[in-house]
Amino acid sequence: MEWNSFQELISYWKRSTILTGTKSYGEFTIDIINDIDKVVLFLNDFYETPQDCESQFPKGGTLLTDMAHIRILVMHPIICKLLIKCIIEYSKFFSNFPETLENPTSRIKNWCAERLHGFLVPHVLLSDNSSISLSDHCGVGSYDLFLMSFNESVSTITEFLERINSECLVMPPQYFVKITEQCLLFLEDLSMLKFIDLIIRTATKINLNNTSYSNECEVLSCEFVEKLIFSGSSTFDKLSIEAKSGIWASCPISVEHEIMKIFGNILFPTEKEEYMTPNNIREIIRNELFFERIFVHPKICHICFDVLTNLINETPDWRIFRLVRITIQFIFDGCITRNDQNDSIPITKYFSKSFSKLILVLTNENEIFGSHNYSMINSSLNQFLTDLNPSDIEMFRKKEWIILMSFPKWYYWIIKSIFDIENYPHLNELEAPLQYLSWLIYPREDGFAIILKNTLIEIINYIRGK
Repeated sequence: MEWNSFQELISYWKRSTILTGTKSYGEFTIDIINDIDKVVLFLNDFYETPQDCESQFPKGGTLLTDMAHIRILVMHPIICKLLIKCIIEYSKFFSNFPETLENPTSRIKNWCAERLHGFLVPHVLLSDNSSISLSDHCGVGSYDLFLMSFNESVSTITEFLERINSECLVMPPQYFVKITEQCLLFLEDLSMLKFIDLIIRTATKINLNNTSYSNECEVLSCEFVEKLIFSGSSTFDKLSIEAKSGIWASCPISVEHEIMKIFGNILFPTEKEEYMTPNNIREIIRNELFFERIFVHPKICHICFDVLTNLINETPDWRIFRLVRITIQFIFDGCITRNDQNDSIPITKYFSKSFSKLILVLTNENEIFGSHNYSMINSSLNQFLTDLNPSDIEMFRKKEWIILMSFPKWYYWIIKSIFDIENYPHLNELEAPLQYLSWLIYPREDGFAIILKNTLIEIINYIRGK
């Protein structure tokens, strides 16, 4: 490998392009075409170098970077593919990914990712006489030349992403954020749909089985997600189920958009409808792909539950509350049904770990046998709230309240027992259920809650004629 002479050649090409500007750009690129076989031979040899490329050729990264900036080399199908392979091999990109881009060991991999992004960004198309001369020399139009290079880049990066998937490699999310930033121009191009779909599936696959929660989308560019969802194009609808699931499991804003779209269709149907019963609403929800995927990927359920809670908090409208309550009941019923069918995912996985004990009590009791059932629930509520930071109590109290309201059999039993004087002649036998009922009416833990419970007892005694 004639390293020094080739390095001088690339430096000359780069220096000439920068110094002379666009007027004679075509003349220099024609010289490059005449030496194109040397470039192919060099890159083939460079790709076959020993394992530790960076230490053996410390200036290799600079050389590859310079070559990636030379337009005519990137537009050559064979060189474009070889150049990408050399960049990936030089950085050893497929081994030992650091957790963050700030990690010192990530420098070379970050460099590789940035070079790969560059292949997706169109080089400036020149329209001077030199570019026309260059196109004529190549036997194609300037746009055709760019298109050949672009398609070759997409093909190579596709192979790169497929290898990540096939070998079950995990890349830090920052890499995909950068990649998707470069894909904004492609979102409305249906010919790029498979490529976009592959990027999304590769970026989000780790989130599908991860139940940790974040308010931000950490694996895709925010602009990318917003344009994909809100642009009004049909790209999102045409994505694969896996890609849609990945976005829902990674980006809370996409879940919020989906829920609002479904609720909007229920509240404001295109055709005038009469009153929708809960069964009508459940049937609509049941037929939505989004709610099908909730039961496949618990992470989506985590995000959905938080979105529904925030919706009640921000929109205190009885129609919204009705939809939220029916939706959460539908989710719980679906989780219970799958659990009864020996589904491999326990029901507690679909919700925050903090609610596990409460949900187990609410779902495991097929029948309510007495007030001791309510004692367990009250204990769970108290324990849960005492373990929280004061700043989190208000929102989590609302989540508890929504969960309890999603199991009407528990407060139906209380109402029935109030009038069952034969089995419960003394109200002290219903102390725990009444505490449960008063908490539903006034979900607080202060003096007013005690006053409310005592008031309920007085009212019930009056009804019972005591």
